Amino acid sequence: MKLFSTLLLSLAFTGLCSAEQKFPRGTFESKDLDKAKAEATAQKKPIAFIMTDKDTTCPLCQGAASAFLDVVKSKAVIVYVNSKETSTVWGGLPEAARKGLEAGKFIPKMAVTDASAANLITSINYDSYTADDKILREFKKALKPEK
Repeated sequence: MKLFSTLLLSLAFTGLCSAEQKFPRGTFESKDLDKAKAEATAQKKPIAFIMTDKDTTCPLCQGAASAFLDVVKSKAVIVYVNSKETSTVWGGLPEAARKGLEAGKFIPKMAVTDASAANLITSINYDSYTADDKILREFKKALKPEK
């Protein structure tokens, strides 16, 4: 019975540790950038490129990614850039997105561009997020349209 209980607890903890990062409905993969641009243009919204690992078991990474996504989910069209495939997808990203995603040593990273993905509006990364509690407010403020 002890062995069965131990096995059951181990499986339960494994399930908790391998939770997948949740993305808002309508999130595009980086390979679908043209569709994301069309959607952003139609909705008159910027594009938020988030570089992370959706299968991460790191709760710190998941927490930061969720915080970044919460800020942009209703304000931008989201494009997921798989950090494990950076070497293959990097060249296909617009220069403005690459510029915003370069900074920082750790994931997640987010770069927000205009709808054409030609101009960088703002960016945020895990390093700056953990170093300064005001950075998320500044990131959010940069997304407000000018009046």
